[in-house]
Amino acid sequence: STAWSFDTNSFGILTCLGIALNAKDNKWTIFNKALGEDKKLCRIVSHNINFGDGHTVCDESAELPPDYDVRASIQVEKLDDIVDPDMIAVLHIGVVKTDVKNYEKFILLGGQKFFNTASINLLFIEFLMGISGMQ
Repeated sequence: STAWSFDTNSFGILTCLGIALNAKDNKWTIFNKALGEDKKLCRIVSHNINFGDGHTVCDESAELPPDYDVRASIQVEKLDDIVDPDMIAVLHIGVVKTDVKNYEKFILLGGQKFFNTASINLLFIEFLMGISGMQ
């Protein structure tokens, strides 16, 4: 089986890469891409006293909460645009894991063909609810 990981945190990506390199029977696909419902530029923001408290903001007119700063800008693409549709139909994926800083809904919207077609055993999504001013 295979595992796919989507993570905005470099530590999360490196952790998945370490697991992938040490797994003899499994095949991991790690994407160095930001995913969403359409192609656009977004910002990763976090509180000044907790850099790990990152959130994705794609509305340029959105005001940041007090004491939040922009940490990075990222180009967002749709999952359905970067994965070959012929490959999806024959793939068996053991795990899909996401940790994308309050942007999970938009990955699902941009990957509707993928999630409706691919055979996936486990979908693991980390998310926060109720963050004021965030998507």
